[in-house]
Amino acid sequence: MLKFTRYAVALMIIFAVAFSASAGDQRWMEMDKCEICRPMAQEPELMENTIWEHHSISNGLVSVTTVKEDVKALYTKTHEKMAAAVSRVLAGEKVEQCVMCSSLSAIVAKGLKVDYINTWQGNIVIMTSDDPEVVAEIQAWGKRTMDELHTFAAKHEGHGH
Repeated sequence: MLKFTRYAVALMIIFAVAFSASAGDQRWMEMDKCEICRPMAQEPELMENTIWEHHSISNGLVSVTTVKEDVKALYTKTHEKMAAAVSRVLAGEKVEQCVMCSSLSAIVAKGLKVDYINTWQGNIVIMTSDDPEVVAEIQAWGKRTMDELHTFAAKHEGHGH
């Protein structure tokens, strides 16, 4: 369970990107209401110096997060706060989550395999499954998240996302 918890925490954290973007009737990312996203939202300097990427692979998704060196310590500190919220979710506590985070929680619960790699400039998360339905869900999740980020970036030029 400890290994799963570490990976689930890593997965939830890496994807709790804190941009608030509208999508139809429900907002995909609501950093002001999501206990997982909120710590990132409270750090505008970090948000301005972080790049998130999601790439589909044959059996899942790869996520790459890169931060500028001068905000790496802030990135680590912020992730610790986000990890505390994710730990509460994993313990079964009711935690307010945005649609993005609750959708990811549901996919993880279906058996998504997660490998987390801490890098010098951020981290890489590799999410895979042997179940084609889970693969399709995580890839759709990654596409939706990137589409929302691109929409946000187009509205807020200069953030490098």
